[in-house]
Amino acid sequence: MSSNTTSSTNNTASGEPNKTSGQFHSTKGNVVEGSGKQEHAAGEAEYKSAQAKGYAEGTTDRIGGKKDQIVGAVTDFRSVKFTRNNSISNADDSDDLSSKATSVATKEKHSKTLTKISEMGPDFTTAGNILGRAGAFRMTRPDSYASPALYNERSSLRMNQKAMAASKYPTTQYLAGDFVISAGSILFRETKSHEFEICLLHNTEKDEWLLPKGRKDRGENIEVAAARETFEETGYPCALWPLRMPTRAPIPGDSSGEDVVTVGEGLVEPIAVSVRDLGAKGAKIIWWYIALATGEARVLGTQAAYEAFEPHFLAPAVAIQRISYQKDREIVQKAWDIVSGPRALSN
Repeated sequence: MSSNTTSSTNNTASGEPNKTSGQFHSTKGNVVEGSGKQEHAAGEAEYKSAQAKGYAEGTTDRIGGKKDQIVGAVTDFRSVKFTRNNSISNADDSDDLSSKATSVATKEKHSKTLTKISEMGPDFTTAGNILGRAGAFRMTRPDSYASPALYNERSSLRMNQKAMAASKYPTTQYLAGDFVISAGSILFRETKSHEFEICLLHNTEKDEWLLPKGRKDRGENIEVAAARETFEETGYPCALWPLRMPTRAPIPGDSSGEDVVTVGEGLVEPIAVSVRDLGAKGAKIIWWYIALATGEARVLGTQAAYEAFEPHFLAPAVAIQRISYQKDREIVQKAWDIVSGPRALSN
């Protein structure tokens, strides 16, 4: 027993392999390996941190450089603008050629500036567009110190920046507040002998013979306004008269897109539209219809306080001759042509 122990001790001291020392060195190696892995992981983390820091610093430098480029480009443009303004303010109005040359040079410089900004990448596209629009506005602003020739050139440039399509048809346009809508009618009644008469209003203050009409109320249908105004100014209950008449209105559901004149049966459509120029007040647009008295007795007190009309039913030929204004006469004639021709009444 003691000899074995002595032998094992001697082997260990002599460096020869044995079971006990092998286990010891194996355990020691595992500990060293674990420590190495930890050191390797720490080194990797430090490397990645340094790499991220370097990337961030590089990105910051890159952004700062692009910002400096923008500021430099805009400053350069403003310098050219300042030089141009000084040259314009000191130039004589008759020096049109010099002013035009300065304007052309400025526009070329502005174009180069925008090109520089556009080359700086997508991150600065919005900034470039904003600066471009601001520069274009400054170039086309009608400055008080500009010569007439240069002012005209700037105005032309401003109009050409966004060319709009124009209608091929002459058009007069009125915006909200610049027009008033009115509606009226040519009022007929049927006599006991089955003849028709037309109602005219006699303005006793001006001795004028007129047709009943008035302004449409807010939210009111135009057809309703025509019947209402006719009743209020004449005092005779009435309704719009469905008749056979020519029209360019398509049949409901027609998808042909054709703009043609057709004759429709039992239509309640305007027979005329008048546009009166009111000068500074814009225009009055009047829609004219044909109305038929219901046969009820006249109602008194329907007119406004400022109105002084006396209604008179006259034979169509007499009414056409007596009415005061030529345009109204043409409307009455058109109404009589429709009523006296073949017609289809609705129930």
